Amino acid sequence: SFSAGTMLGNPRLTAFVGANDRFANNAFAGMVAGAFGPEIVYENPNNIYYLAEQCDRSKLPELLITCGKQDYLYHENVHFKAHLTELGLPFIWKEWEGVHDWKFWDESIKLALETFF
Repeated sequence: SFSAGTMLGNPRLTAFVGANDRFANNAFAGMVAGAFGPEIVYENPNNIYYLAEQCDRSKLPELLITCGKQDYLYHENVHFKAHLTELGLPFIWKEWEGVHDWKFWDESIKLALETFF
């Protein structure tokens, strides 16, 4: 995961309280529907928070999560990292100076290749 947009799945952000009505005519409606489908509920197979809770831990590979410290999604990634930690799931967390751009992702891809291959 490189600079992931995890905010929609975070139950602490109350993204799912009244979400169907709230996102119906919102500027983000296409993004929300693309991620969660037409019905926005926490128990959704497209919600990474929910999936992390439901997954078979014995079959889960170690995940690599990277995010730049100046990325506008940094705090969302930190929240997801905390969720994985609470669940005891295996992951590698890497952060360094950077923003939400191809320069950062290029370095992330290199790191992923070095880590897994």
